Amino acid sequence: MSDVMSYPVCYLDRVIEEDIGDNDGWASFLKLLKKARGCPIWFMIGARRIGKTDVALHIALVLWQKYRRKTMWVRDVLRTMEAANFQADFLNDAYEFGWIHDEDDKHVWSCKADGVHDPSGELVIKFQSLSTYSSRRGPAHPDVDLILFDEFIPEDRRYMKGALKGLMSLTKTVFSGREGCRCICTSNFVALSNPYFAGFEIYPDPKQDVTVWEDKGVAIERCRGYRCAIAKESAWNKAYAAAHYGDYADEDEDEMHKLIRRIPKGAVPDRWALNIYGKWFRIYTTTGGMRIAKQERNIIKSATTMYVTDPKDLSDEVALIPAVTRLGIENDIALGRMRYEDANTLFAFVNLTYNI
Repeated sequence: MSDVMSYPVCYLDRVIEEDIGDNDGWASFLKLLKKARGCPIWFMIGARRIGKTDVALHIALVLWQKYRRKTMWVRDVLRTMEAANFQADFLNDAYEFGWIHDEDDKHVWSCKADGVHDPSGELVIKFQSLSTYSSRRGPAHPDVDLILFDEFIPEDRRYMKGALKGLMSLTKTVFSGREGCRCICTSNFVALSNPYFAGFEIYPDPKQDVTVWEDKGVAIERCRGYRCAIAKESAWNKAYAAAHYGDYADEDEDEMHKLIRRIPKGAVPDRWALNIYGKWFRIYTTTGGMRIAKQERNIIKSATTMYVTDPKDLSDEVALIPAVTRLGIENDIALGRMRYEDANTLFAFVNLTYNI
């Protein structure tokens, strides 16, 4: 038996390897493909203007022209893609770089409210908002091999309720379990604390370009080493720095990693313990503020009340967390008062805040 793992035919992967490659130094998905070929969900986070959206568009167009496979282009809300300027500009780079071609100096490809149409009128890139994911039905999309979720971390950090559930539902509906399909999510490096990473309980290794969770089918690339349209020494970057307007290039611009702190000696646990998705936690009060730590159920001896967040977990021994208690926790999290013993504990409580 061969030691080389075999994978189902994936036309997207062929496009990345054969047509895009290293993309002349701009952002590409080659690193993710080499490290996470077995993962159907990829996240790419990095600085602005390194070509994340452009390479995704290039791949989508080659995927159709070469293999007749389609792409679903996802944004948070429909009004973004309904905007006239969005549609007018969407194919500009495709024409400029020759990924699609004019006929007699006429733009024969078109971008409309429902997506991108080829010269025959075929809809080849379908626009879809995450907020209306439930309107999609699987049998209508057997030729869609790629879901591209652009700007999955919005700069205002406002997410729809159940954002991860919506994304997973969309992939299940569209792909219907087909092999050889991928969901790729791209974003500027706005915030590591988001409902997608929180829901999967994943955190990119700051020492690695690509972090892979084979058991979860997920990988994250933290973009490093790519070309950027705005040079670091540019006068514009000086102005952005002076205005405290970051380019979201790395995790140092995200405060989340600073929230992980060990539980110091002498910390006093609250009287209650909380269960989130099957895991128990205690909040400790210290001179430096509040800390949260994971606990084993069989060693929680001092808790007088055991709370759960899901009604289906209720029993004679546990109660549903009161709304006022939950609101207090969410406020403390939002105000930055909480510290966590590790990344998984942090993600569990971010889950609670996002209502995943």
